[in-house]
Amino acid sequence: SSSIASSSSVVLPAGYADYIDDFEDGDSLAFTGGIWYAYTDAADNGASTISNAKVKDRNGEDGYDVVLTADNESRNMAGMTGIRLSQGGNEYEPYVALGVKFNANESAYDLSACNTISYKYKGAGHNFKVETTGVIDYGYHQVVKSDADSWTMVTLSWDMLNQPSWADEVTLNKKNVTKFTWEVKGDMKGTQPKKNFLSVDDVRCVGWSTKPFVPSSSSVARSSSSI
Repeated sequence: SSSIASSSSVVLPAGYADYIDDFEDGDSLAFTGGIWYAYTDAADNGASTISNAKVKDRNGEDGYDVVLTADNESRNMAGMTGIRLSQGGNEYEPYVALGVKFNANESAYDLSACNTISYKYKGAGHNFKVETTGVIDYGYHQVVKSDADSWTMVTLSWDMLNQPSWADEVTLNKKNVTKFTWEVKGDMKGTQPKKNFLSVDDVRCVGWSTKPFVPSSSSVARSSSSI
């Protein structure tokens, strides 16, 4: 009576979850207290766009509404819609991305108890990235996933994540995670993704758990709890 079971039958303490977010509360806050968001390559002079509604985030800054009504058995999901890649003045390949910050202030979060990462997705092929404080050249540890016509489950062990060949080699430190990112990236030929959307749901870390964050006026960055 003092515990609840997760969807994989792992028994967790009462009030705890091993989801980063399942989106069923309908807000843009992850269970860790960080925020879900999306961005384009505009900061690199690119011209890529998404059609998500523009909103002000909790800090009053311009952003996108990324928590959407789901088309699966879930109530909500995160996603990008109307993806259009355009290099513009970008020196490199065009991109758009969906992401989640573990802490609101983007500080490091301890996921050392997490054994495997999982999520469901539908739509565009993408680079799933684990961003950490140790990587300073944007060469984050990542894995490539292909287009998916229907909802597809991804289960990743940490050793499946690798840095791109051009990056300075850094050992992946699970104690220093700042973000998870789903990047849809194009090429300089102007090739568009076969799917112009990306939907993500049920993001989990098996072996780790947290009490889902409840926002308040005194909210501060949080660390994780493990089981």
